[in-house]
Amino acid sequence: MGVEAIEGDLRMGCDPKLKDFPYELNAGFLVDVARRAGQAIMEVYEGHEQDWGVQLKGDDSPLTKADLSANKVICDALSEAFPEIPITSEENKKVDWSVRKEYTYSWCVDPLDGTKEFLKRNG
Repeated sequence: MGVEAIEGDLRMGCDPKLKDFPYELNAGFLVDVARRAGQAIMEVYEGHEQDWGVQLKGDDSPLTKADLSANKVICDALSEAFPEIPITSEENKKVDWSVRKEYTYSWCVDPLDGTKEFLKRNG
């Protein structure tokens, strides 16, 4: 999907709630962030597996340097561009539901969907 198609979706308000979104969304910015996160993932993927820094999270799902690097790219960019919008991410400290339920808007980030496939090098 090209930037033009994404910008069209954003203008059309593909989500009814998006029509009331009080911030200017720039598809080029969002695509750039996604590409930079992808580059961060590929830098790890193309390296030696022993350097992937594989750990297990509390739910026994894997976490790698690729997850953490991409998460940093995404969260840093979103925080800088939209400092008042909270970010919920698999890789960030969990925010209690009593706080999250009060969010009007938030970013939901999964920096590397498919870490198990990443580890198998078949993704």
